[in-house]
Amino acid sequence: MIYNSILDNLKEGRNFTRITDSCLSEKTTKAIKKDSTFIQVSNGWLRANLFIADTALQLSDHLNIIAQTSSEDFNFCVKIANLLSSDNILQETKTLFEIEKLLFPAKIFDADIHTFIIPIKPEWAKNLFDYNLANQALFGASKIDLALNTEAVYYKSKSAPKTLKPGVSGRIIWYVSKDKDKGYQDISSIRAVSRLDEVVLGKPQELFRRFQNLGIYQWNDVLDVAGGDPEKEIMAIKFSHTELLKLPIPLNEVQEVLENKFTMQSPYYVSKEKFAILYCRGNQLNTKE
Repeated sequence: MIYNSILDNLKEGRNFTRITDSCLSEKTTKAIKKDSTFIQVSNGWLRANLFIADTALQLSDHLNIIAQTSSEDFNFCVKIANLLSSDNILQETKTLFEIEKLLFPAKIFDADIHTFIIPIKPEWAKNLFDYNLANQALFGASKIDLALNTEAVYYKSKSAPKTLKPGVSGRIIWYVSKDKDKGYQDISSIRAVSRLDEVVLGKPQELFRRFQNLGIYQWNDVLDVAGGDPEKEIMAIKFSHTELLKLPIPLNEVQEVLENKFTMQSPYYVSKEKFAILYCRGNQLNTKE
């Protein structure tokens, strides 16, 4: 419910989400606190959801302007702005990563946040996060509500760049690959960006038990990722805060930006400069090229 309200505000072009209901259930209040992106203010809860993609310093300036032209409830913007303009902030990658979460979907282009293009089949993309693909399907997604949930998990083979390993956090750029039936439009393209929260290696049953409540995978689906071998290690990628791009970026354009004819059969590390270009293209923002 909370994440849905943030997405609704984003669609309507609002920069903030405010919860003023004085009769919130205990469950909802706990969820707000667990989300950790809401600030308690005089008449409820408040969080920023800024559709801004720029450098740390430019984002700092924008937050200061918001605070100067708003009520005291928005003073938290000054604290974040001061962090973003502080000396050596660009060396504080974890801090910048958390600020992106606080201000989601804001992106800090000069932050050294690990970013990976990860290929995914349209059937899984449809069920995990891409409601536009689900709408193309005859019967829609089997659990389309998951596209509106903040957390999910994706399983894949263990093969990955050396930097995509346990202990790493960052961003995911989702590349939705071709499907055999050719029943979808705008695939073989980058379609979404998520927050990469956790990478875990393990045997299928171990990972399935750990993340069973976070996705639409059944046991047989997870076992299939391991080629039917219950002893084979696979990778679970926990992600959240998914943002669908306004304009899918086809493979040929992705290759042009990356200056690489890579076919997107496996994860690919992306520099912060290339991420900025791709993100701007996908959201029709002023290019960072």
